[in-house]
Amino acid sequence: AIDEAHILAREGERNAMIERVATTGRVFGFKGVFITQSPSMVAKVLIRQSDVHVIFSLSDYEREYFRQKGMDFDTIQGKVRSMDGKTVSHKYCVWQNGLIHGAYQDKIK
Repeated sequence: AIDEAHILAREGERNAMIERVATTGRVFGFKGVFITQSPSMVAKVLIRQSDVHVIFSLSDYEREYFRQKGMDFDTIQGKVRSMDGKTVSHKYCVWQNGLIHGAYQDKIK
């Protein structure tokens, strides 16, 4: 897993090793897990190769990214916010195969 993927695989910059894991890793039994709080800054090759997105709270800055992926930003944002409009810790939804699943909330003791 690579945390802060937007630093190692920034849009407009090449990182051959990260791109290779994303594009051909499955052939060799590898699955990349790329973690970021700024998906709009991540290289498009990682976005295209991503089958599953686990989405936590969002800012309006990410709206264009979700539009390009064919995701409904307002629906996703609504799922990761509470009824009073404030962000809830550890609440998330999953986008997979064009469908939005969730919202889910982890229970932390």
